[in-house]
Amino acid sequence: NNSEITQLRQVLSNEKAKILHVCKTKQPESIYKLAKIIGRDFKAVRHDVKILEKYGILELISSHKKGRERLRPIIDIDQLIITIKI
Repeated sequence: NNSEITQLRQVLSNEKAKILHVCKTKQPESIYKLAKIIGRDFKAVRHDVKILEKYGILELISSHKKGRERLRPIIDIDQLIITIKI
């Protein structure tokens, strides 16, 4: 199914794999910190994080600091198994 392949491409990219690795190993306290660690633009990282959240691969935990909301990306899995219908 072509739409499934399109969805898979959305989820599986080198950038998103790096996000998952950094979230698992360095546990950044916010998307902003995650973007700084990776060295990518905040908006691009936030977009990728939202896609990963949409598919349930990572979770965003909301907290407030100095009146501003902070979203902490959390990954609770050690492996991801994907089944694709052909």
